[in-house]
Amino acid sequence: EWSINIALEEYIRKTIIVDETKLTLSGKIDKLEFLNESDIGPVRVVDYKTGKVFSKKGTKAQKQALERQIRFYHLLLEGYKNGDVSVAEAVLDFVEPTEEGEFEKKTMAVNKDDILELQEEIETMVREILSGEFLAKGCNKKDCEACQFWSTLH
Repeated sequence: EWSINIALEEYIRKTIIVDETKLTLSGKIDKLEFLNESDIGPVRVVDYKTGKVFSKKGTKAQKQALERQIRFYHLLLEGYKNGDVSVAEAVLDFVEPTEEGEFEKKTMAVNKDDILELQEEIETMVREILSGEFLAKGCNKKDCEACQFWSTLH
C-alpha cells in the first residue's frame, strides 16, 4: 500500500535529562509515512538499507544493531509534533535484491519495554561518560584503538 503523505529524510531532535544534564538525541529517518490524511496520528517508519538483507545477516550482533536503530527511532518520535504522532510500525526496506532476485522488507515490532530498555542504556552511558567510568571500562572490543591507547597510559 502506497502512502502519499510522507516526510523524507526527516531530522528529529529530542532532549532528555539525565541527572540534571541535558542531552540532545537526534537522527534522520529516511521516510515517515503518515497513515492518516494529516501529518499527525499513526506513522510508518521506513529505513532504507543497503547490503545484506536482514535474513542473511550473519551474526546476532548485526541483527541487534538494526533492532536498536529502530528502537532509537521510536524513542526519538515520542513527543514528536507535540505527541500527536505515534509509530504504528517500522520497516527495514532493503534496496538490494537477494540472490533469488527478491527485495526484502522486515517489519520490526517495538514495545514500551524495548524503548525503556534503550532509554536506560543511554542514561547509563551518559552517567559513565560524565563520571569518567567509561574510560576505565572500555568498549570490550579486541581491536578498539582508543581502548588500546588508553590502556597504554595506565
